[in-house]
Amino acid sequence: MKAKIVVFASILFLSGINTSVAQEIITTRDMGLRAGVGLDYKPWKHYKLSLQQEIRTTNNSKQLDKLITDIGLMYEIDKQFTIGGDLRYQHKRQEDYSYSNDIRYNLDLKFKQKINDSFRFKYRMRYQQKFGNLLTSDRDNIETTDTNFRNKFEVEYRLNNHLYYVNAELFRKYKQYQKPYFNKVRYYLGKEFKYKNGKINLCLGYEKNIGDWSYPHRFYFIETNYTFKRKLKQH
Repeated sequence: MKAKIVVFASILFLSGINTSVAQEIITTRDMGLRAGVGLDYKPWKHYKLSLQQEIRTTNNSKQLDKLITDIGLMYEIDKQFTIGGDLRYQHKRQEDYSYSNDIRYNLDLKFKQKINDSFRFKYRMRYQQKFGNLLTSDRDNIETTDTNFRNKFEVEYRLNNHLYYVNAELFRKYKQYQKPYFNKVRYYLGKEFKYKNGKINLCLGYEKNIGDWSYPHRFYFIETNYTFKRKLKQH
């Protein structure tokens, strides 16, 4: 009788372990919301300063994922080429449900080409580095540097004050002691409304991890941003 009880208890224990393992399986499909407000200001000709505050959610939009503050500077070389960079602070949720305070910078090269009166093609090449949990007094808690090289291709269609666009972006990750690999792809389908003092951007987004079939994560999101615009006053 005691042997049967031990066997039964062991089965329950192993079942509990299997259940726990099953519960810890990484989510392969999720959705969230992204909302932000920003300011674009042109202090001088060919230069643009930008400031944006954004919030992102995850876990079917029920949980805070990131709080982002981003400041950037762009320089328009000519009608086709633009260079610039951004500095970003983000308060980000980790897998253990704690939060890290990360710093990221990126350098951009942008190209645009007018196809006809309605269509434009755009390309953006971005190099970015993130320093995980850099703003902490516990030096042992600082994460390794996260580096990505990104290529984004976009087609725009303009109609009066409305702009429709579709784009695709491919991420290539660089890690110390590892060969670079493509780790993520992201797609956008959106519409931009232009007003006298700004613009509203509304889009649907989808991204998925690639290159690691043990983690086939897919993420769907709705994004909306309002940007105020200010220009240098001409004298």
